[in-house]
Amino acid sequence: MIQIPPNPGQMILDDVAMRLSPLLTRDGFVKFCGQRNLTVSRDQLLRFEELRVFTPVIRIANRVGDGHGLHIDGSPTAADFEAGRVLDTSAPGAACVLSDSDDSGSMPLYSAFQVWALERVLQGTTSSLGLEQYVEVGTEAVDWGAKMSWLIDRASEHVARLRSDPRSTAIPLLCQVISNRYLPFARGNRRSIQGGGSSHFGQGLTFSSFSWDWDSYCEDWDPASLVRAFALDEDSLERVYVLLVNAMRRCDPLWSWAELVRFVNQGKRDQLKGDALRAESYRQSAEMVRRLHLDLYGADLGPPEEMFGYVINHIPELEVRDDPREFLRYVVNQYDLNPQPKAVLFVEGETEVIFVKAIFERLFRMHHGVSGIEIVNLHGVDNATGNKKSDQFTAIFRLADYLHDQQTFAFIMLDNEGQAKNLRAAASGKASLFGVRSRAMPRSRIRIWRRDFELDNFSDTEIARALSEMPGHSEVFRSTDIKEVRSQWPARRIAQLFRERTGRDLAKPLLAKRLAEIVIDPETRRRPASRPVIKFLQRVSKEGWMNPLPVTQDVWRQNQKYLN
Repeated sequence: MIQIPPNPGQMILDDVAMRLSPLLTRDGFVKFCGQRNLTVSRDQLLRFEELRVFTPVIRIANRVGDGHGLHIDGSPTAADFEAGRVLDTSAPGAACVLSDSDDSGSMPLYSAFQVWALERVLQGTTSSLGLEQYVEVGTEAVDWGAKMSWLIDRASEHVARLRSDPRSTAIPLLCQVISNRYLPFARGNRRSIQGGGSSHFGQGLTFSSFSWDWDSYCEDWDPASLVRAFALDEDSLERVYVLLVNAMRRCDPLWSWAELVRFVNQGKRDQLKGDALRAESYRQSAEMVRRLHLDLYGADLGPPEEMFGYVINHIPELEVRDDPREFLRYVVNQYDLNPQPKAVLFVEGETEVIFVKAIFERLFRMHHGVSGIEIVNLHGVDNATGNKKSDQFTAIFRLADYLHDQQTFAFIMLDNEGQAKNLRAAASGKASLFGVRSRAMPRSRIRIWRRDFELDNFSDTEIARALSEMPGHSEVFRSTDIKEVRSQWPARRIAQLFRERTGRDLAKPLLAKRLAEIVIDPETRRRPASRPVIKFLQRVSKEGWMNPLPVTQDVWRQNQKYLN
């Protein structure tokens, strides 16, 4: 069983083991506990100290240094303890030195890690009595003396057990001693650690961390020095870890979300309230003990959320967890919180972007992001197909290949210009670079219009109507004008016709909005679903919405085979 070192307060002061978790005054400790749903008063703390079941880490005499306080710089402090300037109140057999006026004689300092010990004390010395069973029952019929005697006997037994059990004192002391080394990891979020170092001036104790080098401190750290001081062995340290994790599990309302919460920035975790904040304090203590156990004995005790029960299948797999980014990706997928696009739709230009967005919002009645769709403007066919024989199609297929590897479906929608007509055929022979799928991209996700977007999806009458309603001109376009363009395509285009007739460049984004209105207009004779572009967008929306982002690497592999 873990033991209390002979001089724990001296160990803490000599190592200035307060840089990352400063000791707290009595009022500070009362407030700290209250924020964690542990209600305790100054008087209770004094009484617990008298009973020797819960004591401060140290007491600093007010007369220390002629009123200038105790200056801690890493030098030995044995002389301060011998002279009575500091009292090691947590040491085994330490005398209880209290004054009637509380802090007038000395100032007690507590460790934040003592919250766990205080909860153990309060569990056996605090009782809740429901009086509803005594309503309308005469007080003379209730033996209140017997009830109180029974409660006091139980509290006395609890106090006796605590006095004979050194763990309530030893475990918080151990956590305080190792906090300089391991707390940055415990307060990290799997991708970064929270270092720094605080300084303290006044209230009887002064130390500075301005020149403290945590990296150098870690290089000089010797965990083996704690083995003898705390009577540690592999089993006893594991039991300490289990005690702390058990305390965390009992009070944590976010226990079932622990794997996700562990990735949250510590600043946000510090904003938790009540039981959740207390559980966070216990998690930090447990994480430090876990790292100490790993350094001493080379065995990882595992994360708190996997301490209980037998795990048949780890979700995600253990090998994934070496990469915190991949680990996070699989974890957030379990909660459907991954913001990565489920599908990317590559389109030729701004016209298609505006049209697609309008169709999603006004016809499908949702923002495209609801289905997890991202729309990417390629700013021209050549940016998709390449303009050199040596790299033709390579860029777009490599991008699509990467997206599919990341479980994001890629779709392409282009006009039949340049080399675009060969894009679908080329997809059949473009192999994936990632080894699981044979092809970089399925042909079925590539849509190349026979002519262009407007001519393939709208009638001559509809296009003529849209051109006539464009602002800034008074020309009236007829279906025969569009029929002529259609017959002369690709030598002749709609934009060319518009300029010839109006002397203006065609504002294609405005045209896209007008065409979208025609599709959505209930008076339009042609049903929206009969248009090829709507059919294609319905497929993009459906496949994006149904895309199952993986929660394990094995599921990812299965999904990749499906994508083949």
